[in-house]
Amino acid sequence: MFELRKLALAVDFSSITHQVLHHGAAIASRFGAEVLLVHVVRPVDFPIELGGYGASSILSMETLRRFARERLRELKEGFHKLAGSHIRVREAVLEGHPEERVLAYCGLQGVNLLVVGAHRNPQVERFYLGSTTLTLVRDAHLPVLVVRPRPPEWTAWEVRRILVPVDLTHRSEHALKHALVLREKFGAEITVLYVVPHFEDFFPYGETEEALEAYRHIRTGLEQAVEDWLKEQGIHGEVHSEIREGSPALTIVEATQDYDLVVMGCLGRLVHPRCLGEITEKVLKGAHSPVWVVK
Repeated sequence: MFELRKLALAVDFSSITHQVLHHGAAIASRFGAEVLLVHVVRPVDFPIELGGYGASSILSMETLRRFARERLRELKEGFHKLAGSHIRVREAVLEGHPEERVLAYCGLQGVNLLVVGAHRNPQVERFYLGSTTLTLVRDAHLPVLVVRPRPPEWTAWEVRRILVPVDLTHRSEHALKHALVLREKFGAEITVLYVVPHFEDFFPYGETEEALEAYRHIRTGLEQAVEDWLKEQGIHGEVHSEIREGSPALTIVEATQDYDLVVMGCLGRLVHPRCLGEITEKVLKGAHSPVWVVK
């Protein structure tokens, strides 16, 4: 059973920080978890022509650490307004590479969940993870919640519907266990989604009667396999199940429009040990709702 006693919110003081705080507050208040507000300070690189004007001394590491501590104290006050003053909140100002320092700190502190933000690309009105966020999710040995940008009028995160894309492997089992705990805490309903590739992906030689019949058998068999898999998890009848046809990543991304949270393991081909799975990475980049990635 997944237990959440301590969560870390990685903040960079950009516009996404507002959403990171709101999502963290919703989780902490329901689990009664301790919260760590984490920021990593990096040296400011100045153009060489400014070197003689004292810019580097004005924004020294000591000054940056002071600015960061002040901002974290402000965020702490705002967090308590969201989650309640009974939630314990600690601030941590680290130095170095954000990916390395945040994950090392989470390990030392025994953090059970890391919350990070994605950013909006104004050029294409889509979301992108950025190298830091993607590396954090790839290298983390703990679950990571990736938060999406929200409209300015957005004020609260309510979890009523949870989507769990599955491939019926142990990775999906872990994700489903997390989703069941979240269902209990938020009072949400769960839909398990299995995506079947299009007929053309199975048989690219035309729609012969034999091939269509074989595809129908495959589709029926997969429907039964999903039901059997849910029975093996001991939750048959407790969650909704759905099978859709299409490209797995694109179909999942489209489905996220109707859900408040996506909980998934590493789906798709794993090309190297740090890979999240090609399907999971694509969903992270395109999802319309927050994505909770379970390792």
